[in-house]
Amino acid sequence: MGFDPGWPTLMITETAAEGRKNVLKAGTYTFAAGPKKFVLKGPFNWGAFDQFFENFTNKRLPAAFRSNLPPVRSAEHEEAAIQDMCHYSLKSALRGLGKWIFVLYYDETGCSACVEAMKVFVTVGKRVRKWTVKDIILARYPSDLNDPIDPAGTLPQPMLIAYPPDGDKLQKHIVYDGEFTEDLVVEFMKGEIRKRWKRAEL
Repeated sequence: MGFDPGWPTLMITETAAEGRKNVLKAGTYTFAAGPKKFVLKGPFNWGAFDQFFENFTNKRLPAAFRSNLPPVRSAEHEEAAIQDMCHYSLKSALRGLGKWIFVLYYDETGCSACVEAMKVFVTVGKRVRKWTVKDIILARYPSDLNDPIDPAGTLPQPMLIAYPPDGDKLQKHIVYDGEFTEDLVVEFMKGEIRKRWKRAEL
């Protein structure tokens, strides 16, 4: 299932069993981000890699995060790019965007409710595009992590995590774990944004 191309998406999964690979090739991207290693899934090439950062408004990312992304694609440049990214966690990168990040955490293999949740999330994304507030990003996070900070490790059902654009307060995320229907999810998102930004309407 794909996302509407009109809004940014994030597809990252941890593959700890593979160990760390400091190689980027057409077909797969593997890189370290903080204490974890992530793989960008799909038939990726360098153009897709660039598009990944463009989707997250590359100019607003911390400068050092992208400083070694090379214009020339040599093995040395690939290694430098990966080493550069290793110094930044995913949350640090997202924090630099100054946007609300709503992430659907789900287990691709062990969660029977996740297929429907993903469908709901796609329709929610189409509704979000019509809001006047433009600084919102939606993402999916397929994961079977054991990280105690990450609720996806033991989650039997999908969960929506909201990361408000509060700088260092990003860790104090907001969790929605109610019934995963379109109207309820949208109202949760609107409600949190209203409370944080004192907006009367979206």
